[in-house]
Amino acid sequence: MGSYRCKPLGQNTFFAQVIFQKNENNSHFMGGKLVKNKEIFLNGQIRAGRTLIIKKKLILGLREVLTQNTKLKKDFVWVYLEDLLPEQMIEYGEILPKSGEEKKWFKSLSISLRKRLKRLEK
Repeated sequence: MGSYRCKPLGQNTFFAQVIFQKNENNSHFMGGKLVKNKEIFLNGQIRAGRTLIIKKKLILGLREVLTQNTKLKKDFVWVYLEDLLPEQMIEYGEILPKSGEEKKWFKSLSISLRKRLKRLEK
């Protein structure tokens, strides 16, 4: 599907992972009826701890990116965010930091992992 770049709201890009999944034809229903329109669903999992204002800015920003890049009207775009407790998440082999503690977490990583993550940001 090509490449995808994003810059989460003030966060490191290595915290953002994107996986595209295409539905098979005739496999999407709403209200018991086959959906024939092109639509896009974004289901995002984020670390808990952000304010409602930040989360609203994030979902509206995601909707904007999707409508601009897909040329779909906003009523064909769905965005869901799910809060996960950072202490219940592991990425890059390490338990994730609480929101706002990313720099401290990054400094605790091995030198080789820090270099790897810095390369992802370029």
